[in-house]
Amino acid sequence: MKQITENNSITARSRQLLRWLLAALCLTGVPAALVFFAVFRFYTVSEDELKFGIKTQLQRAANEASLSVNQESFWCRTYLEKFNAFEQEKAEPAVVLAWLEQQQELFPGEFEFIAWSPDGKELIKTFTDEYSSAEWLEVFNYFCANPGMQARFPNRECDIATARKIIGPQLIPAMLSAQNDPERFSLAWLDSSFGRPPITRYFISTIAVVIRYDQTKLKQRNGLKYSLQQFAANGQITLGLVSADRLRPEILWHSADISDCGLTTEVFAHCEKESLSFVELPQHYLGYLFLTPELRIFALAAKSYDRQSIIWRSLLAALLYCALMLPFLSYTWNTIVASRPGRATIKTRLAFLFFFASGIPLLAIIVVSHEHSSQMRRTLMSEAHQSSTDMVLSFDRRFLSFLNNDAIALDRLFNRWADIVRGKEFNIDMAQAVNDELKSFKIGNYYLVASESNNVICMGDLLVLKGGFDSASVDREKSQTKRPITSVIESDVMAANMIGKKVMSDLNRVEISAQTMSKLELVAESLLQQTILEMTNSIIGNLGKINQWGFGRVNDLSFVKLIASLAPGLVDYSVMVFWRPLSAQTRFLQKSVPLTNRNTAGTKLITRNRINDNYLPEIATQASALRQFASRVGAKPTEEIELIELDGEQYIAVGFNGRNVDFFQIMALYPIRNIDLVIGQQKAELTLFVLFSLILAASLAQILARSFIEPLHALRDSALAIENREFSHRISKVGKDEFGEVATIFNEVMVGFEELEIARIVQDSLFPQPLFEHGHFITFGKSISMSELGGDYFDFFTVDERHLAVLAGDVAGHGVSAALIMAMAKAGILSSPTLLSAPAALLQALHQMILASKSKQQKKVMTFQYLYLDSESGSGLYSNAGGCSPMLIRAAEKSVEEFTLAGPALGGFSKARYLETSIQFDSGDAIVFYTDGIIEARSPGGNEIGYEGFKNMLHDCYDTDPQIFYQNIYASYMRHIGNKETEDDLTIIITVCRPPAQNPLIAL
Repeated sequence: MKQITENNSITARSRQLLRWLLAALCLTGVPAALVFFAVFRFYTVSEDELKFGIKTQLQRAANEASLSVNQESFWCRTYLEKFNAFEQEKAEPAVVLAWLEQQQELFPGEFEFIAWSPDGKELIKTFTDEYSSAEWLEVFNYFCANPGMQARFPNRECDIATARKIIGPQLIPAMLSAQNDPERFSLAWLDSSFGRPPITRYFISTIAVVIRYDQTKLKQRNGLKYSLQQFAANGQITLGLVSADRLRPEILWHSADISDCGLTTEVFAHCEKESLSFVELPQHYLGYLFLTPELRIFALAAKSYDRQSIIWRSLLAALLYCALMLPFLSYTWNTIVASRPGRATIKTRLAFLFFFASGIPLLAIIVVSHEHSSQMRRTLMSEAHQSSTDMVLSFDRRFLSFLNNDAIALDRLFNRWADIVRGKEFNIDMAQAVNDELKSFKIGNYYLVASESNNVICMGDLLVLKGGFDSASVDREKSQTKRPITSVIESDVMAANMIGKKVMSDLNRVEISAQTMSKLELVAESLLQQTILEMTNSIIGNLGKINQWGFGRVNDLSFVKLIASLAPGLVDYSVMVFWRPLSAQTRFLQKSVPLTNRNTAGTKLITRNRINDNYLPEIATQASALRQFASRVGAKPTEEIELIELDGEQYIAVGFNGRNVDFFQIMALYPIRNIDLVIGQQKAELTLFVLFSLILAASLAQILARSFIEPLHALRDSALAIENREFSHRISKVGKDEFGEVATIFNEVMVGFEELEIARIVQDSLFPQPLFEHGHFITFGKSISMSELGGDYFDFFTVDERHLAVLAGDVAGHGVSAALIMAMAKAGILSSPTLLSAPAALLQALHQMILASKSKQQKKVMTFQYLYLDSESGSGLYSNAGGCSPMLIRAAEKSVEEFTLAGPALGGFSKARYLETSIQFDSGDAIVFYTDGIIEARSPGGNEIGYEGFKNMLHDCYDTDPQIFYQNIYASYMRHIGNKETEDDLTIIITVCRPPAQNPLIAL
C-alpha cells in the first residue's frame, strides 16, 4: 500500500512538473524566441537599409565621377558653374582671384591664369613668359568680342596676329565654343602642334580671366579624385578607383585608409570575374561599379552590426526577457510544482495574462510593421522617382503641344487677317496691325509676301522691293520702317520674298523662265543649302505647323502658311513666322512651369538654362546641392534614386537635358515629406492600434478582475458576517454564473445559520449556571461543543428544599435536531414533577416521548443519566439510559471507581426498561458525569485517554472545589491532546459532597 502511494505521488509530481514546463515554454520560451527573431530582424532590416544607402551613394558617386573622368570636362564644368555664380552675385574681383588661388593650392601646378578688369587693366598674372602685358592685352581685346560668358565687353581694336602668336594659331570662335557646352566640354586647343597650352576664358561683368592648363597634368585625373574625395567626405563612405584588370586589379586611389578593411586585389578580381556589383566582407560592405573600360569605382562602408553582433544582441534581448520572466517562473513553480499558495492577487494575475496575451501579438506586429515601413518607403520612393521621371518627360513633350497650339492660333489669326486685306495693297497700317496681333507670340521675325505685289511686311515695317523677284532689292526711299535696313535684314527679306513667290508661283502654275530658275537655284544653294525643289517640298510639307526650318545664317522654328484670298485654288499670300528656339522655349517655360508646379504632391519642376545658367523658378545662390545635381544631369533621367536638400528639405531629384526644350535642363523635385507623411501616418495608426489594444487589454482585465473580485469581496464580507455571527447577512445582486450559484448556496446556508443561532440561543437557555450549591452538595458543570449546536446536555436544579437533581445527556449528532431533542427532554422533565424522585420512571417517560417523536427525517436517540440527591443525608437514587458510567471518587479511600448501571438509550428500543439504584455520599466524595468525548480524545501520537486514563486523571486532579476540580481536569485534557482543537463535544459535571465546615448553609 505504501509503495502504491509513493508511485501515485511520483506520478502527480511528474504531471505537475510537465504542466510547469509547458507553461514556461508557452509563456517564456516561445516569446523569448520571438524576441530573439524580432531583434534579429530589426537589426537585419537596418543593415539592409544601410546596404541600400551604400548602393545609392555609390551610384551617385559613379554619376558624379563620370562627369570628371575627363580632366578637361572637369575643369570646364567647374569653372562654368563657378563663374556663373560669380556673375549672378556680381562678385568683386578680389573674391574671384581668391577662389582661383585657392584652386591652385588644391591642384598645384595644374593651371595658371591672367586676369583683367573690364577696362583692360591687368590685375594678376600667375606665370611668366616672353610676352609683355601689352601683348597679352591683345588677347583681352580679341575676347572682348568673344567673351565666352554672359558679359559682353565693348569691342576693342585687336591685333589678331599677336593674339594668335600668344595663345595659338587656331584662334577662331569655333575653337572656343566647346568650353561652355555641357554636351562636349573641352578646353580650347589653339595650337595643333601642342606647343602652347590649352586655355579657357571667362569674361563676366566684374573681371576677365584667361586660364592656361598644364598638358601633362590633364592625364592624372586629379579632378576625378577631388570630386570623389568631396563626395566621400559628405557621404561618410570610402571611395576608390581600381584598374580593370581581371587577373590582377590594382587599387589606384582611395579617399581614406583601407588597410584594416580586409580589402585585397583578390576581392576585386573576384568582382571583375563574376561581374559582381556588391560584396559583403566580414566587417564592411563593398560596392563595385563600371566607370570606364579601364577604370572601376568602389565604395566601402563599415557595417553597423556584423552578423555575429546581431546574433549576440538578439540573444541578449531574449535572455533579458527571460530574466524579466523569472518572477513568473518562480511563482508558477511554487503554485504548480511546490503546491504553495501564490501571493499574487487575482487582479494582478488577470492583468498579467491580458497584457501578455496582447503584448506578444503586438510585438510581432511592431516587428513586421518596421520591416513593412522600410520596404514601403523604398516602394514609395521608387514610385515617386518614376512619377517624377514621367513628369519631366511629359513636360518636355508638352512643348510640341505648345507649338501646335501656337500654330492653330496663328492659322486662325491669318485667316481673319486675309479677310480684312482681301484685294488690298499692303500698307503701313496693315503692317502695324498684324504686328500688334503677333506681339503676344514673342516672335523673332516674320514675313508677309503677296503673289502680285512687291510690298513685304516684316516686323511692323512695310518694305518695298524693286527689280525682279530673282534680283530684287529693298527700295529704301519708298519703304516705311522704324529701324535701319542693314544688309542682313535686306538679305533675309529678299530670301523670304524669293521663297514665297516661288512657292506661290508653283502652286498657282505660273511659269518661270529658265534663266530666272537658274538664278533662283544659285540663290537657294547659297542661302538655304538646298535645291529649289527641296526647298519647295519642305515648305509644303510643313504648312500649318511649327517646325525647325529657316534660311540664311541659322535654322529657327518656323510657321509657314499660304492664303487663298481672292479665288479658290490660287494662293495670294505667303506667311513665314520665325522664332529663335531659345526664345520660344523660354516663353513656353514661363507659361507652363508655374502651372505645373501647382500640383497636389508639391513636386517642384525647375528648369535650368544651359547657356546662361539661369533657373526657373529662380533659386537661391546657396542652393549648391541643386546646382551640383544639375551639373550631373545627362541626356536621359537616371534609374537611380538621388536625394538632394533644398531650403532645408529633402527631395527626390530627377532631371535630364530636354530633347524638345533642348536649351534647358528639366528637373523635378519630389518632397520626401510626402513619403514621410504616409509612413508617419501608418506608424501613428499602428501606435494608436497598440495603445488601443493595451487600453482594451487593461479594460478587459479590469472588468474581468471586477467580475471576479466583487463576488469574492461579497463572499469575504459574508464570511466576516459569519465570524461576527451576523447571520441575517445576505449576498445581494446574485448573478447566474458560478459565483451566483455559490452566492445562492451561501444565502441558503445563512438561513440555516440563522436557524442555528436561534437554536443556539434556545440551547443556551437550557443550560444552567455553571456553579450550583444545595445543602451538602456543590455542583459545577460545563459543556464545550465542537459546533454551534452540540449534542451534549446537562442540568442541575432544586427539586425541593431538601432534594436536588443532576442530569446529563448526549444526543447522537449535532445541530438543530439535537438541540430540539434536548429541549424536548428538558420540557419532559419540567412537565413531570411527580417523577423527579423516581429516576427509573422519569427515564421511562422520556423514552416514550422521544420514541413517539421519531420519524423518517428525525431518528435521533439520546443517552441520559439522572441522579436524585438528598442534600441532608447524602443519599441518592441514580438511573442510566445508555450513558457513560459516572466516576465515583471516595475521598476517604482516595479511590476512583466506575458507578455502573446499564440501560438502553432513550428512543432506541420500543420495549426498553430502565432501572435505578441508590448511592451514598460521604464528606469529600464526588461523582463525575462525562461524555465519551474525553474518553476518546487522542494525543498527537494517537493514544486515547481511555477509561483507565480518565480514572488516573481524576485521581490526580481531585479537589473538593468542583470548579477547581474541573479546571484541573480540563488542563490535563488539553495537555494530552497537545492543545489541538477538540474533535468531539466535551461535557463534564462534577458534584462534591462537602464537609460540614465547608458548607456555608450549615455554617449559617
